[in-house]
Amino acid sequence: MNLDYTNQVVSATREIIEMLGFPVTARWLQGGYTGRHISIVAVESPSNPTTLIGTSGQTLQAIEHIVRAMAFQKFAKKIRSEDFFVLDINSYRHQQTGRVIELACQTAQRVAASGISESLTPMLPYERRIVHMELAAYTTIKTESVGNEPHRRVVVKPVAR
Repeated sequence: MNLDYTNQVVSATREIIEMLGFPVTARWLQGGYTGRHISIVAVESPSNPTTLIGTSGQTLQAIEHIVRAMAFQKFAKKIRSEDFFVLDINSYRHQQTGRVIELACQTAQRVAASGISESLTPMLPYERRIVHMELAAYTTIKTESVGNEPHRRVVVKPVAR
């Protein structure tokens, strides 16, 4: 992991949110909260984070988009897949991720038992990525993203036997 890259991402995140009038601390969590799949820029704000998160995480997603664009502009030739990150404010996405993983695993078990495909509700790109990565270990099902944004969703299908 490029230390300059992670420091720049954390610093840019903190600066953008502080410009919006929210005092924050931010840190890079390599491999996310559980050491799996996706790194997190964890932001903690003593203020009520509802404004920073927005409806269904839309404001959080917009801030994340700006930070990613800044990182890509500066580090375009050095960014690797393991440099992928999501922004989390006061553990909002951590809680969401837990719900997404639980839903994905329950759906995978139902599909494996019934042999009938199931479509999940539309999800954000990072949520779909989590579903694909979590269910990759299942040998009796496969996943596929279908549709167009903002209605793109994951379909869990049985593997032909």
